[in-house]
Order: sequence, then C-alpha cells, then structure tokens
Amino acid sequence: MHTVRRGLYALLLGAALALAGDEAAGPTPYITAVRLEGMVDDGMTVLVTRALREVADSKAIVFIVDTPGGRVDSAIQIVDAIVDAPCKTIAFVDGMGAISAGALISYACDEIVMSPSTNMGAAQPVTIGSDGMEPLGEKETSFVRAKFAALAEMKGRNPDIAMAMVDKDIELRAYQNPDGTLDIRAVNRPAELTGEEAVKELIDDPGKVVKQVIETIIGEELPIPEPKESQNSEAAPVEQTAPDTQPTQPDDGIVIEPAGKLLTLTPQEAKKYGVIKYIAKDMDDLMWQLGYTNTAVVNVTPTWSEDLYKWLISPEITLVLLVLGIGGLYLEFKTPGFGMPGIVGICALAIYFGSRSVVGLADWLDIALVITGVILLLVEIFLIPGFGIVGALGIVFVLAGIVFSFTFTDFSLPQYSWEWDRLEDAGFALTMTMICMVVLVVATWKLLPRSPLYRRLVLADQQLPTDGYSVQTPDEAESTIGQVGVASSMLRPAGRGRFGDKTFQVVSLNEFIEEGTPIVIVQAEGNRYVVDRLKKPA
Repeated sequence: MHTVRRGLYALLLGAALALAGDEAAGPTPYITAVRLEGMVDDGMTVLVTRALREVADSKAIVFIVDTPGGRVDSAIQIVDAIVDAPCKTIAFVDGMGAISAGALISYACDEIVMSPSTNMGAAQPVTIGSDGMEPLGEKETSFVRAKFAALAEMKGRNPDIAMAMVDKDIELRAYQNPDGTLDIRAVNRPAELTGEEAVKELIDDPGKVVKQVIETIIGEELPIPEPKESQNSEAAPVEQTAPDTQPTQPDDGIVIEPAGKLLTLTPQEAKKYGVIKYIAKDMDDLMWQLGYTNTAVVNVTPTWSEDLYKWLISPEITLVLLVLGIGGLYLEFKTPGFGMPGIVGICALAIYFGSRSVVGLADWLDIALVITGVILLLVEIFLIPGFGIVGALGIVFVLAGIVFSFTFTDFSLPQYSWEWDRLEDAGFALTMTMICMVVLVVATWKLLPRSPLYRRLVLADQQLPTDGYSVQTPDEAESTIGQVGVASSMLRPAGRGRFGDKTFQVVSLNEFIEEGTPIVIVQAEGNRYVVDRLKKPA
C-alpha cells in the first residue's frame, strides 16, 4: 500500500515539475499566416488590420499573396498597416502571383519569398474603359511609382526595379560590378529630387535649373556655352570629375527590360536582380529557409462577420439598404404613430453605416450628419409650418452623410481617380435610391389604395354626413349656443359641462375654469362645444 502511494506521489511530482518547466520556458514560439487571395478590396483591408492586431507575440507574420490586384486605395491602407507591423513581415508570393496591387503589398514587407511558378509586377494603375483596361493618367502613375520607390528604399531594395513595374517608359539596364554582382539602373528617367534637394540646387546653380526646365518644354537639349576668358588672368583649368553614375549610352549595359513594357519578374529573375533572397515550394520550405523549423503556424482566416460585412458593402446590397432605410423613414413620416416602416428604416440604416464603419469607410461624423439631418426634418415636419431652410439643411446633411460613407476622406477634395471612383459609386447609389423612392411613392399613394391588400389593411368605409351619418345637424348645433350650465370638472381647457340633464365635452375659450363655475356655450361645431365664464349682469 505504501509503495503504491509513493508511486502516485512521484507521478504527481513529476507532472508538476514538467508543467513548471513549460511555464519557465515561456509560450510556444509561432508565426502568423494570412492568405491574401482574390481581388484587393475593403474586405481584405479588414482582414489584414485584424491579423496585425493579433500578432503581438508572433515572431513574424507571413502574407500569402495570391492576387491579380484590385483597388489602389485599399492596397495603400494595407501597405500602411504592414509598415507599422509590430513584428517581421514576410510576403510569400504564391498561386497566380503578386500582380499590380499585390506587388505593392509585397514590397511593403520586410522579406519577399516567391514560389517557383509565380511572378510579380505589372503594377501600372489602370481603370475599366470602353476598350477594356486602360492606364490611368500621369498623376496616378507618378503617385504609385513614387510609392513603390519609397517602399523599395525603406526595405533595402532597388527602387529602379520597383518603378519599372509601374512605368512602362522606364528602361532597365544591368551593369557588371567588379565583384560579379549586377547593378540594375533605369537609364531613361529624369532624376527625381526631393523638395530639399531641389531648393538647394536652385540656390547653388539657378542657370542649370532654368536650362532643364526649358529643355523639358521644347524637348531638345540646349548647347552649353563656352565660358569667356578673363582679360586680366588666364582661365583656370577645369578639373574633370568622375560622374556619380555610370554612363547611360544606348550601347552601355545589358537591357533587361526595354522601354514600352511593364516589368514582371519571375522568381529566378527576382533572385538574380536582388529583389528576393529565397524561392520556396511551400510554407514548410519557406519556414525551413528562414529558420523557423521549430515554430508553429497560426493561420488567420476571414471570420463569418468579415465575410458578412464584405457582402453588405457590395453595390447591390448597399442600394437595397438605402432604399429600405430612406423609404421606411418616409412611410413612417406619412403615417400616424410609430410602426413597422420606421423599425425597418432604422434597422436598414444601422446595418448600412455599421458595416461601413467596420471597413473604415463610415465614421461617427457620417453617422452624426445623418442623425442631425433626420432631426432637422422632424423639426420641419412637426414644429415649423411649411418647408424652408431647416428642411433643406436636413436633406443636405442626410445626403452628405451618405456620400461621405463611401469615401475614406470626408472633407478633402478627391486628388486621384480612385478617390473619384468612390464618389461615382456614391452618386450612382443615391441616383438609384431616388429612382426607387419615386417608384415607391407612386406605388404607395396611387396604386396601393386600389389593391386588395390595401383594403385588408385600411378601413375603406366612410360615414359621410350626406349619407345620414352626423353627430348633429348644423341647426341643432346652432341651437345650443347660449345655453347656460355648470362646469362639472376642471376645464384645463378641456373638460365636462352640465347643461340641464345633458353632459357635454367642452373646451374653455380663454382660460382655465374651476369646477362648479357657471358657463355658457359660445361656439358649437359638430360635437365640439366652446364655453366661457357666465358673466354676471351689471
């Protein structure tokens, strides 16, 4: 018996020591994996933002990039979130590759790894035109090109290669370094100076800057004038300095991407040109090459709520929610009391703004504008006769709140085409909503009263005086004027009055009248009797 007990104690002690050892060793190391698949959109932004919030203890986060591109503004939001990540970020280009916005997301990561059958690049911003995909203007191209260059410099990559993915006018050439490595340079783009560098050059050599401006305007290179010799002294010999960059003559270097084509890199090319260091077959191979062999992988996938939000902000569902929201409130204003139309309208607008606030489109300002607009409309309808400035402001506030809920920037004017696209989406949704509202109004007040459903919901029978339904005739009402009685209750101003053997519901003319006060009927309309105090004769 003692032997069994000692064995049990030893077993419990061993388990306790094992648990203590695990706690002392700390939590199990892990990396986070997030698959970015399909079009880059607002739903992907929500997924990346949530994943980055949950990686506080992760050694690294791997974004499995498998996308043909998508919305530029959504990609920029994803890039900004990745740059501020609290751990190492890795882009694993897999599947169809990292094209367009996918390449931009990949360049934001600390490390890029590609699988053998993928590619990366072709990131010129485009739009859907009458002839299919059409490139955007120079303003948008310049913005994306500079974004690629800035990310490349931040992560220690060649910015010229990054810009060649965006601008097809850039030609890339390879130069052999003494150590055998390749130096890739863009040979046909003007030097891009920062603001500080441009000011310094303008101060140091204004003539050079003016010359460059004139050459840009006329499209020709101006001759350099020979310096005049001084009459008092011989001209000092000019010291020839080596240029900062290698010559860029047409026959200099090896052309790896001619002008007129967007750069798209295969894994071998990306590794050869120094864009990536590793090519991995799958996640296991990637983890082995990066030194995460004994590290667990925690996959972050879209939740059902994120899929629901993505569905709710689709153009079709957005239109349905706006029609139900505005239409429900309209019907509620037109009917007495508070009922089902008001509940449906409020719920539809709550779902509309709630889903957009999750993806970052709508904020409290947009919601506050709509609530303020509805309040102003209620004031105009119930407190102020007619329709004036208050009602107009209410409509403006409601429309502004809805329009702002389509954009990431509320009060700043759009600068790029993708920002205008957001406003076009808002305009289309509002236009379709107004068309549906007109149809709803016509159906509600013109067609619905003639339908069997309306007769089931609304009492259609009317008891008209011409048919004999009357409280009393005008002569009978006229005959009651002048009758004297007593207030049988306090008139505030409504109450009861006793006239002989009859009790009427009466309303005082000017003031409250105490119970028991003699009164006289001064007006009678139907069953409405207006009374006043009975004045004593002088």
